[in-house]
Amino acid sequence: MTTEEKASRVLRAPLAGYANYFEVGHNPYEFLLDFGQFQPEVAEVLIHTRIVLGPNHARLFAEILANAVKKYVAENGPIAEITALG
Repeated sequence: MTTEEKASRVLRAPLAGYANYFEVGHNPYEFLLDFGQFQPEVAEVLIHTRIVLGPNHARLFAEILANAVKKYVAENGPIAEITALG
């Protein structure tokens, strides 16, 4: 990939979506990650995105996320614990 192609890709980054709620499910072939927003005024969750990963990519994702959290904590201090809904 050329430098110009890389620059073009950066300019076309996907839109970000906010999630303060998620669910994880699985079957023998894939992991299902559902992301959404909890709406306290109506006590409901609106799921807006589902990501489906094969088992190998789910494990890789978990490792990458764990490493990112460790790096964040090292740079910014501890992350406050919260309880899961339901």
